[in-house]
Amino acid sequence: MEASIVKQQEQPTATATMTLYVVLENGELYPSLYYSYEAAREAVLDKHAEILDDERSECAEWGGTMASQVDVVENTDTGTTRLYIEKEINITIQRYRGLCPSLTPQPTA
Repeated sequence: MEASIVKQQEQPTATATMTLYVVLENGELYPSLYYSYEAAREAVLDKHAEILDDERSECAEWGGTMASQVDVVENTDTGTTRLYIEKEINITIQRYRGLCPSLTPQPTA
């Protein structure tokens, strides 16, 4: 009985559309995949929080606008969204959509 369950699990029985996001920083991939644009963007903001906080403080003290561009909505047309962080840190958040097989065993009649 257990062998048949394993065999069923190894054979895709259905498919679902899955969306994943990757983050590239100056061409280098982040080590994680993200299930939403918001989560990917949050990872960038967390990683560069100190730089962004310093830049916000300088802008508040001296006036002016931030050079960083991090308050960017997802480009839903192309799936490629670009952010910029001061000091020439270029970020690309790329959306990938595809079919993912479901490995959940289906009941047999």
